[in-house]
Amino acid sequence: MRKCWPRSAASKRWVTGSRWTIFTVSPRSSPLIQFADYIKLDYRALGEDGFAVQVRLLRRSDARLIAEKIESEAEFLWLYP
Repeated sequence: MRKCWPRSAASKRWVTGSRWTIFTVSPRSSPLIQFADYIKLDYRALGEDGFAVQVRLLRRSDARLIAEKIESEAEFLWLYP
């Protein structure tokens, strides 16, 4: 029987059942968003406005969003009013 090796990262992910996390969303990583299971957003680096924009843009993806560096109750309540 001939082995069938995956030809792309996406098919390798499917074959191995691994999970993908994108840590930095940028124009370079945007083609990979469709394959990500998780996307991590740094609240401190993006600020409120940048964070809100990223969340709005990424809601279309099937990935779960992870908020990083939420360090106060006020920031938490901003995310979950």
